[in-house]
Amino acid sequence: MSETTPGTGPSQPVPIAPAPASKASMDSPEEHMSYACVTCTKRKVKCDKLLPVCSTCRRGKLTCEYNEGPAPRKRKRKPVAGPDADVYERLERAEALLRENNLLPETEGASKSSGPPSVSASLSTPFYTSKSFLDPPNPGKLVEERGKTRYIYSNLWQNLGEHNFHPSSDEEDDDPQESHESATLQPTPAADPFSAAFLAFGSSATNLLSLHPSYEVAMELWKVYVEQIDPLVKLIHVPSAVTTLRRGAANPSTVSKATEALLFALYHFSVTVMDPEECQKRLGMPKSKLTATYYDALRQALVNANFLRTTDIMVLQAYLLFLLSVRNTCDPHTFWICTGIAVRLAQRMGLHRDGEDQGLKPFVVQMRRRVFWQILPLDGLAGQLCGTGMSVAPDSFNTKQPTNINDSDMWPDMTEPPQARIGATELIFCLARTEFGRFLQRRNNPPVPFLTGLSERVEDELVADWERQLDELETEMETKYLRFCDFADPLHNLVGLMARTAANSGRLRIRLSQAKKTPNLPDEERKDLWILAEKIIDYDIAAQQNYNLKRFFWHLQAFFQWDALIWILNEIWRDPAGHQDDEIWDKIEKVFVNHPHMTTQRRALHMALGELTLRSWDAYRTTQLSLGKSLQMEPAFIQVLRSFVTKPGSSRSSSVVVPQQNYNPFQGGQDSLSDMGSFNMIDAAWFVNDMAPGVNGMTGDVNQNPADWWGFLDLLNRDPNAVPVS
Repeated sequence: MSETTPGTGPSQPVPIAPAPASKASMDSPEEHMSYACVTCTKRKVKCDKLLPVCSTCRRGKLTCEYNEGPAPRKRKRKPVAGPDADVYERLERAEALLRENNLLPETEGASKSSGPPSVSASLSTPFYTSKSFLDPPNPGKLVEERGKTRYIYSNLWQNLGEHNFHPSSDEEDDDPQESHESATLQPTPAADPFSAAFLAFGSSATNLLSLHPSYEVAMELWKVYVEQIDPLVKLIHVPSAVTTLRRGAANPSTVSKATEALLFALYHFSVTVMDPEECQKRLGMPKSKLTATYYDALRQALVNANFLRTTDIMVLQAYLLFLLSVRNTCDPHTFWICTGIAVRLAQRMGLHRDGEDQGLKPFVVQMRRRVFWQILPLDGLAGQLCGTGMSVAPDSFNTKQPTNINDSDMWPDMTEPPQARIGATELIFCLARTEFGRFLQRRNNPPVPFLTGLSERVEDELVADWERQLDELETEMETKYLRFCDFADPLHNLVGLMARTAANSGRLRIRLSQAKKTPNLPDEERKDLWILAEKIIDYDIAAQQNYNLKRFFWHLQAFFQWDALIWILNEIWRDPAGHQDDEIWDKIEKVFVNHPHMTTQRRALHMALGELTLRSWDAYRTTQLSLGKSLQMEPAFIQVLRSFVTKPGSSRSSSVVVPQQNYNPFQGGQDSLSDMGSFNMIDAAWFVNDMAPGVNGMTGDVNQNPADWWGFLDLLNRDPNAVPVS
């Protein structure tokens, strides 16, 4: 029978002494505890309660431990007659449960334990302190073996003893070094049928040798990855990966299943980010064909590697690259489930616990940090799209940020931690993104003014506090990163644009929460909101029209700040006479040109935005006529929008969405990420979307009041399927 390890529960067993006892201890005067030891209690045998070791444990050579004695019986409350009696009973039971789990502090007059002083002192520390979740007395154990890690935070597993800890114990049938000695494509039963079923494959493992690209194509795809993808994700160590890739591309039959999954993840992602023309020019093959080939190969490679039960960080890296490559086309609800799997895999590997505290090698520590801090924004984005928020609580991890270094500053065999550089490094984008995560982690909650039931004075104070902290964050970003940027460098240029957009987006959301609840908003505040929203649109236009950022368009296309555009359009509709500047319509046109999916993908949000744009434009033109101004030709994007919103089949009255045959959630759906994935331009997704109270009973027909559009947007933020489009 397994024994309870000290420090693993609210009532921590205290080791008195290992059995057998020494002769000296047996000659000492006998002391007795007032209750039986843990071992005898579990075995349901008689205990003589001797200290330091009871006779039963001494004879059986067992570890003898004593738990805290039963608490003194409390005086019962006098029975309460009448309808309140049941309430008091339930309250008493609830308090008892809270005390048992150390969630209710004891009163000053609470009785102390009757055990010896050493026992009482050991038991005086609660299981969780009120300071932080990050410092539990027993933070779990990280086990490393053959490059794999497994995090153990379970009484059951820890009671089995360290000799039973094996990171790969659930993968015994998967030899990580298994090569493709047989070139046959004959399917064999998959070691993990759930992995196969999850990725829409049959329950078979398939040899993928024939799907590997030639050495020349593989190296060309690697160049694309290094130029266009790696600067924004930094999931792999480039100097180490290039050696692995060359070996795998030259002789695919020698690579492990984990390596093969990573290779196909690199190939698939690289093809995904290229334009069709670029793909044809560089690789000599159509993008559509290569995308389909590597998409299927990557999914099968993940199945072959048993990704759902892996403890190999290389498989997790491959899975994350897969998620990043499909985030613009994957159904948002499916994507949320998929990112949840990544979170679970990371927790199983212990990535939520900083490797430095676990005694891991410096190189491993850095790579684990990079992977974990890539999962956080991905999880935040997915939760944002589904209205669930992040599944990783801010106080549930203590993994530090990656160190500000270049890939050349670390290598697998290094023995000392790398020294952080001062200035811009290859990690500048990823580190700048993590600053926003750390900002909300320090706050530990969303902006409080969006909670209900607060007085106007308290709300104003909280808004001012958030704005002040956003100012401090912007100053910190300037000090740590932006002042070192060389804006001739495309990556540095992107960092500057994204950082300023994120800070301003946070301000806009906070101020809009107040504006939505103030019917008669002062003109000065409206003007300030207009300026802020227009600035955010300017940042988007600057990023989309910067040719040097073309290599990162795959990232930019997924993110757009809807709030800014909707506020501008609402203001024009509300007061067209006060907004007769043609320049703003030039900017609105550029937004639609830069984001063509707004007029091609028939999604609920796109249809609603199109209708709002047309109403604002018509109000603007009508006012021009009334003022005697000459009318110019209607812009092309307005004509496209008219055709888009009036096209037959655009009715949104149906509440049932019928899935297409052979529907694949990873290849887009009714609400793909390219539809709803753009609520924040920066993919940190730290500023959640469900900040304003929801609107119940909204339909797709919003005709009367410009303010209705805010309720409509809030509804879509919570449930993209709330207003289906047929």
